[in-house]
Amino acid sequence: MILLLATILFTPPAKAQNPNPGPRSATEAQFLYDEGIRSFHRAFEAALHDPKQYDLAQKDFERLIARYPSDSRTLKVYPKLATIYSTFRHDPEKTIQTIRKYLLLKPDAAHTKEGVDLKGTLASAYLDGGKPTEARITAEAILKSSIASNSAKTTALRIKTKSLIVQKKYREADASLDALELQSKTQFPALRLELKTRECSAMPAPKKNAEDDLLDYFGKKDTCLKSALPQAIQATAQDDPTVLRLWCQAHETLTRELKDKTMDSFLKEKISKQLTGTEDFAKTLNENLVHCL
Repeated sequence: MILLLATILFTPPAKAQNPNPGPRSATEAQFLYDEGIRSFHRAFEAALHDPKQYDLAQKDFERLIARYPSDSRTLKVYPKLATIYSTFRHDPEKTIQTIRKYLLLKPDAAHTKEGVDLKGTLASAYLDGGKPTEARITAEAILKSSIASNSAKTTALRIKTKSLIVQKKYREADASLDALELQSKTQFPALRLELKTRECSAMPAPKKNAEDDLLDYFGKKDTCLKSALPQAIQATAQDDPTVLRLWCQAHETLTRELKDKTMDSFLKEKISKQLTGTEDFAKTLNENLVHCL
């Protein structure tokens, strides 16, 4: 028993396994950093953003982070890796993880212009990743920053506006869009058309099928969609065809809704003529508005 106790007391403990034991080779760390940076710059210099160079840069950066988390060069590659994830991979989750980890490891970065720009990328990733609340909060943090550039504030206001639209906070979105146009001194017709279209589409249907209620509902919704067109159509047709499709789908949904309603045939024909008139008007602006499905 004494021998067993002595063995337990004086036997050195086994070494714990460390998944990140730190630098293995300063030469390798330097190599991964240099090669990753070189490939990253080559990718951006290429006319069409060479995907092979992006692949090489991404692999080198990821390996550097995994194998040498404490190396001084490792922190420098996080923003570039986030750029690859956001602009080339279009991977919101990895973009979010990379930027959040970088800002956690280097909190002072949040108070630099590079950090503010990264927050803009983070806000955009939140929005693309289906997290409008996080996107809006991040955008608002940029707007409060005293070092944010006009470009950064414009990006933040655009993301805040789109986030509010997704959250169906249309009145706040309209105010945010006004602030965006004031800040940038330019118009955003595609965004304004999207806001108006979604707001019109959200109008609730009447609970009863009384003739007056149906006339009021279809009339107001059709007029709302029609009023969204003139201010935005020219720039939208060139800028963002997906918004044209959004408007088209909204109006065709209204037309199908009318067809599915059980009501007096004379009343249905009267409303149908009104909807057709709006489609004819839209076609004079851009034929894609009535041929999108």
